[in-house]
Amino acid sequence: MSATAELEQLQKKRTELESDWPSLEQKEQAMKENARKLVEKVAALLQEKRAALEKLEYALKDLEKKLAELQENRGPSSSSNEQVTLPKKQKESPEQTIVAY
Repeated sequence: MSATAELEQLQKKRTELESDWPSLEQKEQAMKENARKLVEKVAALLQEKRAALEKLEYALKDLEKKLAELQENRGPSSSSNEQVTLPKKQKESPEQTIVAY
């Protein structure tokens, strides 16, 4: 292949690459924006989950405190075989799960 033909091919390839460059930059910007939005959604969801967990922890401490008070109020005359049962955890159904989009 002659140097002239090789130069023409390289110039043609350069022109193609230069014409593709703006669309690639647009795609990159769109992907960055989508990634930023996803990070925001995940952060918001994480914040919601943390708030829900905090509420549950508070409720658990409150229930434990009430249980301790009940046990103290019973005194030593109550039977040691009696037990106070706490409500079982309910499994979250798919209908109860909220996912933010």
